[in-house]
Order: sequence, then C-alpha cells, then structure tokens
Amino acid sequence: MNSSTLTLDHPPSSPEAATLPSEPRGLPGVGHLLYLARNPLGYMLQLSRTQGDLIRLSIRGRPVYVLNHPDLVEQVLVADSRKFRRAGNDTMSEVLGQGLLTSDGELWRRQRRAIQPAFHHERIARYCDFFVESTRDYLLPLRDGEVRDIHADMQRLTLQNVARVLFDVGVEQDMEAVKTSLDTILARFDHHWLGLLPAWLLRSVERRYRAASATLDRIVRRHILERQQSGLQGEDLLSMLLQARDADGSGMSEQQVRDEILTLIMAGHETTASALTFVWYLLSRHPEVEARLHAELEAVLGGRPPTVAELQRLPYLDKILQESLRLYPPAFALLDRFPMEDVTLAGVRIPKDTEVQVWPWLQHRDPRFWEEPDRFDPERWNQDGARQRHRFSFYPFGGGTRLCIGVRFAQMEMALMVATIAQRYRLTALPGQREPRLHASITLRAKDRLSLRFVARSATTSRTGLLHSYG
Repeated sequence: MNSSTLTLDHPPSSPEAATLPSEPRGLPGVGHLLYLARNPLGYMLQLSRTQGDLIRLSIRGRPVYVLNHPDLVEQVLVADSRKFRRAGNDTMSEVLGQGLLTSDGELWRRQRRAIQPAFHHERIARYCDFFVESTRDYLLPLRDGEVRDIHADMQRLTLQNVARVLFDVGVEQDMEAVKTSLDTILARFDHHWLGLLPAWLLRSVERRYRAASATLDRIVRRHILERQQSGLQGEDLLSMLLQARDADGSGMSEQQVRDEILTLIMAGHETTASALTFVWYLLSRHPEVEARLHAELEAVLGGRPPTVAELQRLPYLDKILQESLRLYPPAFALLDRFPMEDVTLAGVRIPKDTEVQVWPWLQHRDPRFWEEPDRFDPERWNQDGARQRHRFSFYPFGGGTRLCIGVRFAQMEMALMVATIAQRYRLTALPGQREPRLHASITLRAKDRLSLRFVARSATTSRTGLLHSYG
C-alpha cells in the first residue's frame, strides 16, 4: 500500500463488492445500502471506476444518482443551482435548527447576507494573532518526545479559536462539556445516517444525544443572554448577529442566533481539526516533505511567529495543505441535492425530487484528472498544473453560491497553526504504528486514535520561537 493511503474502514470482503459488474447489483429490499454501510469510501471509488460519469444506486427502492465528473458537479452547484434544493437532514436539523448548513431558499439567503461581513478577509485577519498565540500556549508544556493524541489536541485548539471568533472570549469553563457533547452528537450521526440499527439498540444513543444537545443549547443560550444583558457590542460574530438587520429593518430572533452559533461551532472546529490531523499524519509519513517545509519556515520567518502578511511567502506550506485536503477532504460528501423540476444530467433525465449526491472524495481521487491520485505529492500544486485542471476536480469547501462561508477562516487558521507547530517540532509516527482506518460519517476522520510523537527540532529553534512570542 502507498504510504499516503490510509486503510479504509471495513474493507470489502465479498467478490461482488470487490469486482463490480457493469451495472452495480444491489440486494433485495435495501439495494446498495449494505455495501455503503460496510465501506462507503471504497465502494464509491470502485463504482467511480466502472460506472461512467453518473452512478445510479438504489437505496431501499429509491433511486440515487452520484455525480462522477467535474462537469456535472459544476452543473449542479453552479450553472443549474437554482433548479436544486438542499436536502433536509432531519438528524442534523434537530441539533443545528435552521442555520446556514441546513436552511435553504430565502431564509438561507437572508442569513448568509447577515453573516457574510463577519468573514471578510480583514476581519478574519484580526483573529490570526490569537490563532498563533493559542497554538504557542499549547506547545509550552510539551516535552521533547511526548506522545499526543493529535486529533484530540487539534479539536481543542480549533474549538478555542472558533469560540474567540464567536464570543470574543475563551470557553475554557465550557471546553470539556462542549467537546464531549459534540463527540456524542457526531456518534449519533454514525448510527442514523444509514438507518440500519434497530430502534431498541438506539435508545441509549438517543438518551446520550438528547442530553448532549441540551448541554450545547444551554451553553450557547447563556452566552447570548449574557451579551444581551450586558449591552456590550464587540467585534465578535455574536455581536454582529444580534445587531444584524434585514432590508425591512427586522433582526434575527434569539432562536436564529442560536442556530447560527451552533452551526459555526460544529462546522468551524470539527472539519478543521480533522483536516489538521491528516496534515500531521502525512508529514509524519513523508519526512522529505517535512524537511522542505522546515527549510521554508526558517528562510521566511527566521524564528519569528508567523503572520497573515507572511503566509503568501510560504508557498510550499500552501501546497502541503492543498494536497492534504485533496486526499482527505473533511467534507468528503456534500449535503444531497434534489431537483425542483425534471433535469438532465449526462444525457439522463432525472425526475423532480430525486436524490442527487455530490462526493468531492471521488473527484479528488479520479485518475482522469490526477496522476497517481493516491500519492501524496505537494509538487502537483505548481501553477501550471493548477491552471490545467478542472476547477471542480478539487473543491474541499464546496462550490457555487453555497461555498463554505468560512473558507478563508479555515485556510488562514490551518496555515498559521501548522507553521507555528512545525517551527518547533517534528511529528513522527510511533514504531510499529498501524495506519489508521478512515471513518466516513458527517465528516471524514481517522477511525482509530492517531498518536504522534513531538520531537523538538533543536533547542535553538525552540528558544528563538518562544523569545519572539513572549520576550
């Protein structure tokens, strides 16, 4: 196996799953559901190699079409986007309400207009010093050779960052409660997205989920109430949401503010934490890439903390981040679309209200657009190569009008955090460590605990970095 390819969760065990016929066969009653449950990523990659530009599946008797070419992705997300509505995900809506991720139509457009100014480049740049500061605070107690659960650490760091943007304060007193609640809610998605488990087995899952949802709701509403009672108006997103007014002068209800805050907490930390985890995994497996990154950081920063202005002078760091997002996009599949009228895709008539799925995972690993697509190669992101590729052969943040509102936020945050940590440490795999399996649920994650060892690059580098930050 190529060293940059993680083991897929539940690899296919039957000849039928491993060698698909020209038309995929399903099982009576459930169609292709069990194949997707066993190994969604591997199964869809297999179909993408044999089924043409439009893959037709059957899920419990319902037809489902999966886009398997960038032209079709562009048609659905851009050219014909107004002909499609977003899927109504009941499980997600129970938690997030009608936030940007789950709302549609005029409500979504109104909320997007209200929130967009908070993600302007100049406003995001104001938070970048905090991203660096919080990362360096995380590094202070670390010892040379210490082994850490890298995903858990990245979760905590990104949660701190998104809390500062939302509330202009940390959430240290709520950190464990928020993290535990989010983990419980994500686990509930695992059980519900295919609907395979019997109701009696889900009762304990439901109890934990409802308690976790109530905890998150209570924390967010407390912050909203405290801000309203204080009368203070800050530069954080909560202040902007409370002050936002539509064209008719009306503002958001408390429920709408709550829905957007929870949406941004969920989407703004888990996806970035997962993306960073895979960056560190890939660097630990490719020391030659890591060495080039260290050389670039030293040449450009010379031990100084990174700043937003200097990110454009770190092109190799950007290539690493892009390549990692290509191989392991946290949003491996976007929320489904349903045509609001009959449409034609790849010459096939798709009836109104038929489920259409968009999987960045497939286009990101398509050998028609990427040479050796499973290989980790930051150099493929040189300017000539990027200009020659279809823009929807790579879209980790979605595309069209519903491009992730926090794309700039996530890119800056990731770059600054990676640069800050890599200035002081190499992250190395443990001896005999198995490659973690991929787990596809609401986001793409490593199924197993991913422990990496922090190895100090040099005492000089460490001292210089700390003096520049705290001297």
